[in-house]
Amino acid sequence: MSRIFFDNLDRMPRIGAPLLILHSRDDKTIPFRHAEVLLAASGSRAKTLLPTHGSHNISVSQGGRDVEEGLRRFLDGNK
Repeated sequence: MSRIFFDNLDRMPRIGAPLLILHSRDDKTIPFRHAEVLLAASGSRAKTLLPTHGSHNISVSQGGRDVEEGLRRFLDGNK
């Protein structure tokens, strides 16, 4: 699909900032399990996995109230 490879799993432990992963359970391009693996590899820092719904290219603005509230909680908790 893409010729560019991003080794996110290798980089994850070196990221010190709070982490927010948004991923759709309906994504047919990248399985939801990938988000769970990244979250597990992220170490002990503040982290949130916010499940969404819809296709691979859904935007946050299309995620509905659950995504909006989850995003707000993450931002409020990491000031």
